[in-house]
Amino acid sequence: MQSLSQIPQFFRIESKIRIVAAAVGLLYLAGGLVIAFVMVWLYKLGASFLQVGLVGASYNFALAISFLAGGALSDRYGGRVIFVISLLCSLVSAIFYGIAGFLAAWIPVALSLVLGKVALGLRQTSSFSIITQTAQKDRKATSFGFVYTLQQLGYVIGPMVGGVMILYFGWASPFLASVPIISVAIFLILVKLNLGRATPSQVSLSFQDVKRSFTLDRGIMALTVIAMWNQFFEELSNPFFMIFLEEEFNPPPFVLGLCFTAMSIATLLFTIPGGLSSDITGKIKPFITASALMMTLSMGLVAFAFDPMMFVASYFLAGITFAINNTMIPSYFADATGRGLSTAYGVRLGAMYLVGMFAPAIGGWMIETYGSIRLPFEVSLFGCAIEVGLVIFLFRERSRQGLITQQSQAIP
Repeated sequence: MQSLSQIPQFFRIESKIRIVAAAVGLLYLAGGLVIAFVMVWLYKLGASFLQVGLVGASYNFALAISFLAGGALSDRYGGRVIFVISLLCSLVSAIFYGIAGFLAAWIPVALSLVLGKVALGLRQTSSFSIITQTAQKDRKATSFGFVYTLQQLGYVIGPMVGGVMILYFGWASPFLASVPIISVAIFLILVKLNLGRATPSQVSLSFQDVKRSFTLDRGIMALTVIAMWNQFFEELSNPFFMIFLEEEFNPPPFVLGLCFTAMSIATLLFTIPGGLSSDITGKIKPFITASALMMTLSMGLVAFAFDPMMFVASYFLAGITFAINNTMIPSYFADATGRGLSTAYGVRLGAMYLVGMFAPAIGGWMIETYGSIRLPFEVSLFGCAIEVGLVIFLFRERSRQGLITQQSQAIP
């Protein structure tokens, strides 16, 4: 455990990480303009519940493939190249949203969602690669926390602005506004981020290294299995949150944005403290156990909602869980995996979304078959409750120094 007198050093963030964080913040500002409204827009343009579920299945599959590919390609070609590709995918996705606004058809919205998820998968794995390559080994969780904080700043501002734009300028307006913001992020990375040329040793890819990582540390395997369980049960209801809120309570558009703003504020408040706590204590299990409990409570608020503000409270709690999981778990992987680390992290994320791709269509089928939009949320609540036990009994955390030492001995 680090001395408390050493805390100030954890806030020294390398300039390259600051550049990545700024670009990510811009991307999430652009995404925040639309994220609260895209599934409702899809539904309003004529997609049925089952079709919404199938779109959810499609973008989960796209995420799975992009996570797997993004991790492997980042190890092979370097994080900057893949990060730029992710930005270009985001730009094309935003343009498709604009086309959907002019055509008033839901299929272009679905295509935009899928392409946007491809961009997300490539971006997360490539930024993981850049941070792991750049951050000092005792400040990785704090560095992930810094990037995630800038990301959530975009999500704090974007949803509320998007809701106001819809109110005054129509449903297509925030989607069109995202194009110039993404263009600025592309310019920033191309001009300001220079990681040097990747050497052959840096880009070598061996799935044997990934297999070794999962074998040496069963905590990595447990985190992957738990993530797969979590993703399936969350994706049963995930595409229908805003539709449920809109159909059951008919709130003004800014309330939809307020949900995501509440989530982002919670994440913003807890991300850097979460990463700092992990770096100082060298532990993640107590924190991810607490996050699983909070996600269960979050899902329960929606499953038994009788007021729109229960959705806002649910999203706030979910934001805390995202703050914990998206700083501590990547840091654990970064410390544990040695060579092929972006690939190993991509395998975890890819496995999550391959399992989760089946859930949205099942959730849509439940709604249409049983006539209850609450049912997927009730089943998701059941899955989240079981996940708490999985974290407690399945995940056996090893000390980070032990992980690093064992990996260095195993890698020739």
